[in-house]
Amino acid sequence: MSGIIRIRVDDYLYMISKSTVNKFPDSHIYNVLNNGGESDIIHKDGNTLYVDISPENMQNIISYMRGYKLCDVNDSLQSDFEKLGISIPENVLSDMNSKIDITESKSSVKIIRPKRRNL
Repeated sequence: MSGIIRIRVDDYLYMISKSTVNKFPDSHIYNVLNNGGESDIIHKDGNTLYVDISPENMQNIISYMRGYKLCDVNDSLQSDFEKLGISIPENVLSDMNSKIDITESKSSVKIIRPKRRNL
């Protein structure tokens, strides 16, 4: 099999190296590619995977798999990580939460601002 994996989500085509996928041996993507496993949301055709999740979430998941940091994890993204069998370490989630400051305004609307750094 080729070293490049194609992942199609809706009308989007993502390319990822097989070595990147191999860093996540517990994921459903790895299982479908390497073990001939089956998944309700992944269909394999040659070296192309058809994945039934949000294209925007797939982009974030692939970036995470490539080693980029996650900036924000909403419920939809976290759900898609779980659907693909990729766990987000708790320290990554808590690190993201520690970088924002939530305060109450006079109108009781929460305002989220980045925490200030002391230089």
